[in-house]
Amino acid sequence: MGARNTRRNWRKNRPQLSAGMQGVKGEVVKSYPGKQFGFIKPENGAAQILFYISEVPFDRKKCVGVGSTVFFDVVEQGVLIRKNYQKPKLVAKIRSRRPV
Repeated sequence: MGARNTRRNWRKNRPQLSAGMQGVKGEVVKSYPGKQFGFIKPENGAAQILFYISEVPFDRKKCVGVGSTVFFDVVEQGVLIRKNYQKPKLVAKIRSRRPV
């Protein structure tokens, strides 16, 4: 029996974001200004990543609406603790300018 093309297999094999990646391009998918956070969908097809509005540079605050394209760095911020494992919590830090 061949491997079926299921959603689980697709999730396992999609590109991953790792701490230290710089200049990644993505699109803001959800933004909650009242709660001070939002989510970015990277262009390379990886899972959505969290960003905090309070950490966005001042000159980019107006440009973080839903549907806008942003460049960001992936940083590690704390640890996610689950029942059986721990993994680093990855957060997007939006750049003030496009990478060169």
